[in-house]
Amino acid sequence: MQVRELEHFPLLSDNLVEILSYPSAYPPHATQADREFWEEDRDNRDPFYENTVLLHYPTVRNRMGYDLSNGNGDAFAAEDVSAQLQKEGLFRYPADFYRQYHYHYFEAIARLWAWRFTSEKPTKAKLNKCNAFASALYDGITGFVDGDFPDFLGKAHKEAYFALLLQLEKEGAASPYRSLQILYSLLEFCGLTRIVD
Repeated sequence: MQVRELEHFPLLSDNLVEILSYPSAYPPHATQADREFWEEDRDNRDPFYENTVLLHYPTVRNRMGYDLSNGNGDAFAAEDVSAQLQKEGLFRYPADFYRQYHYHYFEAIARLWAWRFTSEKPTKAKLNKCNAFASALYDGITGFVDGDFPDFLGKAHKEAYFALLLQLEKEGAASPYRSLQILYSLLEFCGLTRIVD
């Protein structure tokens, strides 16, 4: 199988200190499960992961949360995720479901972030690209195990998955800065154009 590679890794001006310190506060409706989600601090470079995890989870998660909260520092709680997905007309689970299953919490944030911060018109095609992006991104923060492939949503998810796997094989576990470059490159790989302020 011919694997397409990620390309175009942008130079970043993102303030990593500010991103990694997100959230600085929690809204009154945040629960303990919300706090646990935002405070989970897995480092992909830890030898425990044996070079199977490409992306630095806190950096990627916090970048998206920071953007979705408009940079105000308050955590984007599961209740906010569910409400904003509904506002955008996207499929959503109830907030309690996201609090119980962090996998779905992360994917919902990634899908909403891709939907909001890309310039394509809101169509079914864009939604499919956002879904492929969110699913592949989750694979990149949880790890790749030989022969253990996810149920691919479609061709775009499969191609993005293997592009991230190739990136891991070429470079190993990414630093926080490199994780953001890969995040933005993955958006482009999935056919989405990031809105840059």
